[in-house]
Amino acid sequence: MKKNQTIIVKLILTLTFLQINILFCQTTTEDLEFIYYFQRNNYESKYVLRFDEKYTIWEETQDLMPRADANINFERFRKYQRRKVYKSTSDSIVLSNYDIMAESFYLKEQLENHNWQLLDSTSVVLNKKCNIAKTEFRGRNYYAYYDPNIPIPNGPWKFHGLPGLILKVITNENGEYFNIECVEIKKGTSKGNLERIYSKFLNKNKRKFISWNSFLDKISVFIENVIKYHKSSFDEDDDGEEKSGFRLLNYLEVFHRAQKETIWY
Repeated sequence: MKKNQTIIVKLILTLTFLQINILFCQTTTEDLEFIYYFQRNNYESKYVLRFDEKYTIWEETQDLMPRADANINFERFRKYQRRKVYKSTSDSIVLSNYDIMAESFYLKEQLENHNWQLLDSTSVVLNKKCNIAKTEFRGRNYYAYYDPNIPIPNGPWKFHGLPGLILKVITNENGEYFNIECVEIKKGTSKGNLERIYSKFLNKNKRKFISWNSFLDKISVFIENVIKYHKSSFDEDDDGEEKSGFRLLNYLEVFHRAQKETIWY
């Protein structure tokens, strides 16, 4: 019985692999959508990755919500703004948006050249044998799983530059775990020219965009003011026996000390 079950599982995996390869033979990557599952600690959402020769669109398609197995009392402060990262390879520009404690930020920055370290190890993602590479990017070490049989130096979020499409990225540092993993490849269903989508996002928010360095300055002041507010409120109610703290979680890039340690008051 177990032998028959094993044969059936292998047959299903083989058929899935053949379907994906047939899909690549029948269409170009510009016609495909790569669906990614994105886990940030105890929260999860889904993203779609699409690209052509000049533009890459990375968009959240499902609101960030607590995982089903997480015991979290969750409530949004306002309407959720789905995350976007748009890359223009022709002029090496990255556009993105951040929501931090109900404050919105829009970034326009140069496409980073990741210093990838190619590792002598492999892993299977979506029934594809992937090579693994490592890089340090803005405060965290990331491991990327890329498929050399899809020879496209692109990937999810702000990652790119490996000799194959990046199908998975993980990091596990400072008490935070992130997993971005491709779970489906399918023929595109989303409408819209990528250049038009990129230009619309750029023009709509052109007065809001700031550089990464400007963002670091602004967010530092913003978070320090939040900490001061909470500290003063806590001091008013403190009877000398309790202690409270502030910790900022669920962001891939490290931009404040509160992401690495709890600030106590």
